[in-house]
Amino acid sequence: MSLSAEDHSVRLARHAAHVVLSVWELAHMEETAVLIVSELVTNAVRHARETDVVEVDLYATRTCLRIEIQDSDRLWPQP
Repeated sequence: MSLSAEDHSVRLARHAAHVVLSVWELAHMEETAVLIVSELVTNAVRHARETDVVEVDLYATRTCLRIEIQDSDRLWPQP
């Protein structure tokens, strides 16, 4: 899912994660996964420029969930 680097994108990402995990019948992972998505997207949005895009990808098996969040900034993060 591609989102703009704006505050409302965090809410959209949480909702999308909730829906996807429900469809995938992974409700037992939902609370933790939605929290992780929320935190990671918040960080991406907070540090992004206005023109950046935030990508949210979820991959799952029956026992494992992988969450990937990326932004379109080509520079490595600086501590």
